[in-house]
Amino acid sequence: SKYVGEGMSAAVTGLALGGIILVLSGILLDGDLTQQLLTFNHSNFFVFFLPPIILYAGLSVRKKAFFRNLPTIASLGILGTYIAFAVIAVTLYGFSKFINITLADCLALGAIFATTDSVAVLQVLEQDRAPLLFNMVFGEGVINDATTVALLRTVQRLGETPQMNAATVGIIFGKFLYLFAASLLLGLVFGLFCSLLLKNFNLVLWADFNLSITMAPVSTMTTCPHELQAVGIVGMVAYLSYLVGDYTGLSGIVSLFCCSVTMSHYALHNITKQQRAAVLSFYETISFMSEGSIFVYVGLDALDPLKWKVMQNTFVGPAMALFGIIMVLLLVSRGVFVFPILAAHNYWSKEKLPFRQIVVAWWAGAMRGAVSVALVYLYYDPDGTTVDQMKSSLISMTLTVVLFSTVV
Repeated sequence: SKYVGEGMSAAVTGLALGGIILVLSGILLDGDLTQQLLTFNHSNFFVFFLPPIILYAGLSVRKKAFFRNLPTIASLGILGTYIAFAVIAVTLYGFSKFINITLADCLALGAIFATTDSVAVLQVLEQDRAPLLFNMVFGEGVINDATTVALLRTVQRLGETPQMNAATVGIIFGKFLYLFAASLLLGLVFGLFCSLLLKNFNLVLWADFNLSITMAPVSTMTTCPHELQAVGIVGMVAYLSYLVGDYTGLSGIVSLFCCSVTMSHYALHNITKQQRAAVLSFYETISFMSEGSIFVYVGLDALDPLKWKVMQNTFVGPAMALFGIIMVLLLVSRGVFVFPILAAHNYWSKEKLPFRQIVVAWWAGAMRGAVSVALVYLYYDPDGTTVDQMKSSLISMTLTVVLFSTVV
């Protein structure tokens, strides 16, 4: 509905299912099975759920509006995300002695909470009424997801005992730029490869039907739909770009998004209208199902008994204090870059954003979603079996922030 988004509904559904599972755990279900059902598996998230969402986002992007406003979108999604990361990390470092967290924790939490949940916002925004705002929030959200994952990977490479100085900031920014640029190049290569493959694939199919190879334009090939082959080729090449990016230590998400945007610009014009419609419809459905499943899992994981059992009372106070600080920082760090960047956009661009829509863009970044949950597990509990009290408290705090910002 207008006031209740799909993400909120799915998260509440997950909470309800988690409550039912906990009730049944003492009657019908085994304790280990209950634990498995209520545990968020970050590996499944990155391998199965997130790629379809990023793929469809790239395929469905409105290229004209996206590239026309690319400087602003890139500034929000890359520069803005890095600014939010720096503000959150530095502020948490100032409070680190009071909430018992290390510099490595501050940097990791800065990357984890620099990510936004644009999906929940886009579900209540009307694209026809505010097309410029919609495209900016959409474009920033996709780039933001890719940027934060790349940032966290950079933080992980610093080790457990980094030093807070100008050199550390420079190293993080330099490694991040290299990671981002290399991932973009990798995605571009795979996207162009898919475009060439589909172009020749259609020529071969057309030759099979006419018993001779012809150079007729794609628009005339209406007797050879072969939608399944087109769907399969697009999906396999895009997913391969994601896997290669991860395997080589780059950002699979950045690579996948660049690959899908490239395919949208070139590959989808090398196939018929029927094939193009089939590709977009199929991956839109998979993306929709993945988004809903992610929020259900977030709701389920909030009731994971292992984390709450491990976290003793001595860690509840610092975790709640950290929750309050993070909630304030989400708004402050967002405002530090949104208002200046969009003010600069209004100064240079012919398409102006009213101040009310700028406020909406600022508020849109206050929500946190499943990417934050996946990142906190990736950093603090990659095996899903941690018994460290501090790590469990940070994971529980992150889940609380995500649910609070999504539901409230």
